[in-house]
Amino acid sequence: MVLEELTLENFRAYRGRQVFDLRPVSRRQPIVLVTGLNGTGKTTLLEALHLALYGKLAPASRRDGRAYETYLEGCLHHGHEAAQSAAVTVKLSRTVQGCSVSYVIHRSWSRTGKGVREQLEIQRDGEPSTVLADDWGQFIEELLPSRLAPLFFFDGEKIEAMADPDATSEVLSVAIHSLLGLDLVDQLGTDLELLERRKQLELKNSSERTTLADLQQQVDEAQEAHQRNSARRNALQEEINTATKRLRSAERRFESGGGVAYEARRELEEAHRQARRELEDTEDELRRLAEGLAPLLLVEPLLTRVAQQGARERAARESRALGSLLQRRDQETVKLLKASGVDDKTLDKTRRFLEDDRKRRNQQGAVDEYLNLSREGESRVTELLQAQLPELRQQLAESQERLVRASAAVEASEQRLSAVPEEETIARLRQARDAARSRVEDLKRELALAEALHQTSQRTLDEREKRLTAVINRQVEQDLARDDLSRILTHSQRVRETLGELRGRVLARHVDHIQSLVLEGFRQLLRKSDLVAQLEIDPADFSLRLYGPGGQRVSAQNLSAGERQLLAVSLLWGLARASGRPIPTLIDTPLGRLDSTHRMHLIERYFPFASHQVVLLSTDEEITGSYLETLRPKIGKSYLLDYDLASGSSRIREGFPENGSR
Repeated sequence: MVLEELTLENFRAYRGRQVFDLRPVSRRQPIVLVTGLNGTGKTTLLEALHLALYGKLAPASRRDGRAYETYLEGCLHHGHEAAQSAAVTVKLSRTVQGCSVSYVIHRSWSRTGKGVREQLEIQRDGEPSTVLADDWGQFIEELLPSRLAPLFFFDGEKIEAMADPDATSEVLSVAIHSLLGLDLVDQLGTDLELLERRKQLELKNSSERTTLADLQQQVDEAQEAHQRNSARRNALQEEINTATKRLRSAERRFESGGGVAYEARRELEEAHRQARRELEDTEDELRRLAEGLAPLLLVEPLLTRVAQQGARERAARESRALGSLLQRRDQETVKLLKASGVDDKTLDKTRRFLEDDRKRRNQQGAVDEYLNLSREGESRVTELLQAQLPELRQQLAESQERLVRASAAVEASEQRLSAVPEEETIARLRQARDAARSRVEDLKRELALAEALHQTSQRTLDEREKRLTAVINRQVEQDLARDDLSRILTHSQRVRETLGELRGRVLARHVDHIQSLVLEGFRQLLRKSDLVAQLEIDPADFSLRLYGPGGQRVSAQNLSAGERQLLAVSLLWGLARASGRPIPTLIDTPLGRLDSTHRMHLIERYFPFASHQVVLLSTDEEITGSYLETLRPKIGKSYLLDYDLASGSSRIREGFPENGSR
């Protein structure tokens, strides 16, 4: 099969009619390269191809759970001039019995008063074919089953997802089941179980048939509800994985752009305000102290001398007062001694002693008095010197220490604030991060609700199946009274057992071939003969096991990120080759997060040999420079996608990226 043309008309970012000629130039130049910036419409090409071929059965990754008509309306061009109708056309050819047959698939839709109306037109060799249009779903499933399309049409995120060892088994299981048609075998087994139940219903009397028919209808309804909930849950989980990766990328850009410091700005500003308040409060405290007794600390020595002088003056006054009393006492004493008959000698000696004592005391009271402090004033000075001024000195010391600390805190906070980027600098990065974070949170809430609905529907289904099985089991012996129906039931069960055995043998037979193709592709991409010598796929759980040249087990976790992505590419390549179908390969964002070495491996060893026709949808940072020059001999056509701000739409033109132009 060859994809010849893809035409978009008012589809998403593409306004008007845009035609992509995808026909490979020759077998030596099988590659068609489409290059564009993010948002210019590369992924839209992959989406348009899926939609044209499969319609409602197209992958629903971009539908976000919306109804098909709502999804189609969202595909209309919404530029500066919104479109009322759109169309996607795919022209392909295939060889049938040695002759080339061409098909044109034209799927269009338009707004109506009641919603959106879709129309499908098919041409075969230039002639309209209503038969093909009516049976297109069955025809395309025979040509390229929708379950196999992801092996040929995929994006870089699929490679990245498969590079996760935990996700490889699930992807392999789905791919191998689809590739070998085992999903049809499983469906046949399910249909046989349904047949058995219906035949058992025929053995019931009318009342029993009615009861079992009601139970069967309830089981069918519960099964449909559970399948819808499962699909919704799985789709949300995929969206969360993608949104989480985008959030991590946005957070890294936000952090490298100074976003963490910017987010701490409020804390820094609050710390700065607190430091300023502490500084101002301390300065106010110092001013308050200065307005009080603090100036007296400057004259503390003078106050000490005042206290000392006041004490001396008080002592002098007390000495003079005591002198007057002593004089009267001494006179009375001399009179008493004289009246007592003391001799004159003793009396003279006593009189001289008392006079000398009074003179000595009078000399102590000879102080120059100029303060004349009252007792209250002297007490006030003493209190200042002994209590208030020492306490004030301690308060001043503590306030000055707080002032130094507050000043240092203010200066430090101002320095940290000066290093914070401005709002304009960080706004775009913050907006991108917040939008990504909000998207993840919204999806997680939706997933939690979907998970709850899934569990509820599972319990409902289990309960209804249990009731149905119980009713059937109670009546099974009586129900097998009629031989012909019994034989149908018996043979149906044997067929289901045979299908199970067939399933096992088909897996055992084909898995060896698939794993050899995968290993061949991996070794061709990696060219490390000493890394992986053997590759095995367990048919039971589809887990992947790698072995080195010595037979030792090699854990996929021990491979580098680039090697794991090359292994994922090898899986897709091997499965596509195992299908035996000559289908083109279309890859969106082909190089993803690979490093330069592993990118060159894909450029040299995969893209030129992936298929007879390879379409690469590359960003302007992927296939460029040396990669483009290496791949150029294999490129037959190259297109560039340009976004026109004036019209709000993308357009296509032929050419190579600027750094790789001829």
